[in-house]
Amino acid sequence: MKGSPAFRALIEEFAATTPLRQPIGRKSNLYEVLKRFPELGKGVKVAPLQWVDKGLKDCYYLVTRAELKPRRIHHGHAWGVRFWKGRPVEKETQIKGDLRWNWTTV
Repeated sequence: MKGSPAFRALIEEFAATTPLRQPIGRKSNLYEVLKRFPELGKGVKVAPLQWVDKGLKDCYYLVTRAELKPRRIHHGHAWGVRFWKGRPVEKETQIKGDLRWNWTTV
């Protein structure tokens, strides 16, 4: 790695304290995130990046099931339970904003 030892230490500290997310500039819809997991993310906690960026803690969807369209693997339907501030808000419902927002795991 190039640079001074102080710069390297700064980069290592930043990497250690920064939460893992999608690489900067990489935008992923819900299905691009879910297809990385077995059973299309069943049991995975996901949240729109805008919730994470606003600092909304314990706000996420717990994915219960998902289906991808056969010829359009970046599209489909996903269902889950929405948690807001750590409490379930509603029963299983179809996840909205699946293609509109950028998503990440929490």
